[in-house]
Amino acid sequence: MTMEIIDQTQAFPLSDTPPRTSPPRFIVIHYSLTHSPLQTVNVLRGKNLSTHFEVDQQGRIHQYVDPALRYTLHGLKLNKHSIGIDMTSMGKFSAAQIAGARRLVTYLCRRFNIPQVVAPDKVRYTTMAQIESAGLGILRHRNLRPTSCPGNFPIAVLADPLSDRLAGWQIAGLATAAILAAWLITKDRR
Repeated sequence: MTMEIIDQTQAFPLSDTPPRTSPPRFIVIHYSLTHSPLQTVNVLRGKNLSTHFEVDQQGRIHQYVDPALRYTLHGLKLNKHSIGIDMTSMGKFSAAQIAGARRLVTYLCRRFNIPQVVAPDKVRYTTMAQIESAGLGILRHRNLRPTSCPGNFPIAVLADPLSDRLAGWQIAGLATAAILAAWLITKDRR
């Protein structure tokens, strides 16, 4: 199994994705209140907001911003410490989407050494020190500000890491496909 990441890293203007000065330390889960990733990007751009990833209803992962290089505008004053993940949803979440989110979160937690621990609901965090002292790595948007986001997304499943075999760490993104296609064309010309 592979984890396919659809590269859409030109979706947001650089002004809405400032450069990072330190690695991300936690993940924030949102829901989009849209029907498609295209609608999500349009809504966020209209508000001068941004997000790193979106998991659509089919479980496909759309990457808008490289979390190692830039942060996004999605979680108030803690943006520079976090990775934003949106779920394409008007309030319902598919099994494929939940599985895709679980793969992505496991991958990001391992890549950036983020604790795969979900914040308790109805607890608000306003500083990085509060999040770190609680040993948290995965928060709901409503853990950071007064909102209902991400609705009834079953966030507890994100605390259960997938094994390497089940997570499919090979990233089959568009850039990888383009490199393979170029290699095949060059190989045939020899």
